[in-house]
Amino acid sequence: MKNILSKVKEMIKKHDNICIFLGLEIILNIYLLTTTFFLSDEVWLFSFVYKFTNGYKLYSDINIITTPLFHFVGKLVFLIFGNNYTSIRIYGALIYGVMFTIIYILFKKIKINKMYSFTYTIFIFLIFTLKRYFYIGASYNFLALVFVMIAIILEINNKKNNINTIFKGLVLFCMFMTKQNVVVLYGISLLIIYLIKLKNKETSIKEVLKDVLLMAIAFIVPLIMFVIYLKTNNSFEDFISYCFLGMKEFGTKNISVQINMLPLSIIYIVGVAASFIIIRKKEISIEVKRINYIIMPFSIIMIFWAYPIYDEYHTLVGILISTILLIYNLHYFIVNEAENKSKLERKMKIFALIIIVYVAVNTLAKVCLYEISNDINYELKPYIGMIMEPELKERMDKVSNYIKENEEKNIDTKIVTADAVIYMNVLNKNNKNYDLPLTGNLGKDGEEGLISEIRNLKKGTRILIKKKKMSWQESDKIKNVIINEFTKIDEIEDFDIYEK
Repeated sequence: MKNILSKVKEMIKKHDNICIFLGLEIILNIYLLTTTFFLSDEVWLFSFVYKFTNGYKLYSDINIITTPLFHFVGKLVFLIFGNNYTSIRIYGALIYGVMFTIIYILFKKIKINKMYSFTYTIFIFLIFTLKRYFYIGASYNFLALVFVMIAIILEINNKKNNINTIFKGLVLFCMFMTKQNVVVLYGISLLIIYLIKLKNKETSIKEVLKDVLLMAIAFIVPLIMFVIYLKTNNSFEDFISYCFLGMKEFGTKNISVQINMLPLSIIYIVGVAASFIIIRKKEISIEVKRINYIIMPFSIIMIFWAYPIYDEYHTLVGILISTILLIYNLHYFIVNEAENKSKLERKMKIFALIIIVYVAVNTLAKVCLYEISNDINYELKPYIGMIMEPELKERMDKVSNYIKENEEKNIDTKIVTADAVIYMNVLNKNNKNYDLPLTGNLGKDGEEGLISEIRNLKKGTRILIKKKKMSWQESDKIKNVIINEFTKIDEIEDFDIYEK
C-alpha cells in the first residue's frame, strides 16, 4: 500500500500541471452543471455559439461585438458534447480549468515552489467560489486572460530566439481573436517593458525592432487568413461594423461605475503600490525586481480592460494580474524573510488542506441539492438538464407557444428585450439585433439603425417588450418608439404585446 501511495505521489509531482487541471475540471464541471439557470452573459454567449453551430453566420446573422475565437472553440465543444446548454457549462469549466492551471504555472515561473504555488492558486479559486464568480459561466474575457498570462510567462522566460518571438506573435493574435481591445492593452504593456529594458541596457533598439518585426509577421499572416474567411462568408463588413464601428456607441453610452467594484479596486491599488515600493528599494534582489518590471506594466494597464463597465465582474478580470503580483511580493517579504520556514510551510499545507476540504464539501453539497431538486428541466430544448425556476419555465413555454401559434397564422412576431434569446433558442429562431437590443451591440448604425428596421416592419407585425427593464443597457429610445408608434393589443406573462 505504501509503495502504491509513493508511486501516486511521485506521479503527481512529475505531472503536477496535468493533475491540477484534471482535479479542477472535476470540481468545475460539477459546480457549473448543477448551477441554476438564470439570465446572464452566459445565456447570450450560449445563444451566439448555439446559433453558430446551427448554421447561422457570425456578424452577418448574429450581432457579436467581439472577435470570434471564443465562438470557434465553443462550436467545437458543442459539436463534441452536443448542441445544448450543458455544453456551454462544460466549456466554462474548460476555460476556468485552463486559467487556474496557467495561474499555477505562472506562480512556478516566478520562482515560487510547487507547494506555495498550489496554495496560492487554490486560494484564488476559493475566492471565486465564495464570491460566486463561477456563476459568470463561460467567458471570452477569461479566455483572453489566459492568453495574456501565457504572454507574461513568455516574457519571464526571456528566451532570446526567433521561435519564442514568433510564438509571442501567435499568442498576440489569439488575444486579438478573443477580444480585440486586449491587444491594445498588451501592446502598451509590452512597450513599457521594452522601454524599461532599454533604460536598464538589457536590450538594444536593434533587438527590439527585430522582435517587433517577427511578432508582426506572426500576427499578420493568420490575420490575413481570417480576413479571407470573413470575405468568403460575406461577413467582413458586418465584422467591422460590430467589432469596431459600433464600439463608439458601446464606449460612450455604457459608462458605468458600480459600488461593488471598490474592494477589488483597493486590491489593485495596494498591488501596484507594493510593486512600486519594491522596485525603488535598493536592498531588494535583482530577480524580484525583474519579475516586478515585467508584470507591473500588465498590472497597471489591464485595469482598463473593464472600460466602460466597471462592475465587479469586469474589474475582477482587470485586476487578476495585479493580484498575482501582490501575492508574489507578499510571498517574498513573508516567506523568504521568515525565521522558521519549515513551520510556515506546515501552516500553509494546513491552510491548503482546509481549502480543499471546503471546496470538496461545497461541491458534494451542490451534487446532493441537484439530485433532490424538483426543478430540473426535462422538456424545453436546448435547456434540458438545467435547474430552472418553475415560473421561468412556465413563462418560456407560454411565450414560445404564443409565437409558434402566430407563425401558423403568418403573423411575424419579435421580442425586443435582453432576454429574447431565451425564447428564440427554444424556437430555434434568429432575429439578429432584436434578440439582443443592448446599446453598443447594434453595430455602426446603433439604436437608430434598429429603430429604422422597426419602423419598416410590415403591417401586422407584433413586438413583445417587457413591462420592466431586464438590463440597464437596454435602449429606452427603442422601447419608446415601439410604445408610441405601435398599438398595444394584449399582454402575455410579463410582456406587453404591440402590433404595427
